[in-house]
Amino acid sequence: MRVDLSTGKITAEDTIEKYRDTIGGTGLGYQVLWEEVAPEVKAFDPENKIIFATGPLAGTSAPCSGRTAITMLWPVCWPKQLVGSGHMGGHFAAELKYAGFDAVIIEGRAHYPVWLAITDGKAEIRDARRLWGQGIRRTTHELSMELGPEAVVAAIGPAGENMVPMSVIINSVSHSAAGGAVMGSKNLKAIGVRGTGSIRIGGEQRGMGKNGQVSSVAHRRQQPKRGAQQPAALGRVLHPGIAMGCFERATGGSRYPACRYRHL
Repeated sequence: MRVDLSTGKITAEDTIEKYRDTIGGTGLGYQVLWEEVAPEVKAFDPENKIIFATGPLAGTSAPCSGRTAITMLWPVCWPKQLVGSGHMGGHFAAELKYAGFDAVIIEGRAHYPVWLAITDGKAEIRDARRLWGQGIRRTTHELSMELGPEAVVAAIGPAGENMVPMSVIINSVSHSAAGGAVMGSKNLKAIGVRGTGSIRIGGEQRGMGKNGQVSSVAHRRQQPKRGAQQPAALGRVLHPGIAMGCFERATGGSRYPACRYRHL
């Protein structure tokens, strides 16, 4: 999907036709910038592009396939701003796949603060002026109330709005990547994604059995050493408000706002 914030135009492109030789979200992002962004463009120029891209296995049960690559000209490079990629975890990549897209290419600059709503093959640029100046947690909560508790929101806070070079983009309140300043330069407050589709996997079915083997090994390695009182649950991390949604979705349970927004 390509979104021009300057004109408000949203179009869809065939990933295979154009990016067949590019594997993974980072490679796709680099190809877009190589082909479409001139050498003299700076990080905060409207001509810079920010690409949210997934890998070929995102949305499947393949281990370590849930990363989202965010590629752009980085404002932190000196003396010449260079292309770089930030990577964030969470459900954003899978949700984008379930919504029917491999990547989102953001270009141009909105005339006022906006956010991008993506739902099952459709996208809409919406007014975000009421959210400008709000933190990431509050923004995530507000947009999740609008799109539904199953949605995943990637947002910036005041640092990104004011184009602080090291500011970040955070999805699901806890998974971060670089690029907040570039989003802020485009007046893009957030991207909210909700998908109810599925992923069709090609190839032999026996290959998917390896996923279970890898998961079993990972689970065994999380078992406690001698003297520990109980094993750590697969997907659980130190902070219950961070990983509970990931754990419940992976095990077939429900996801509800209290899991991810309990600390608002």
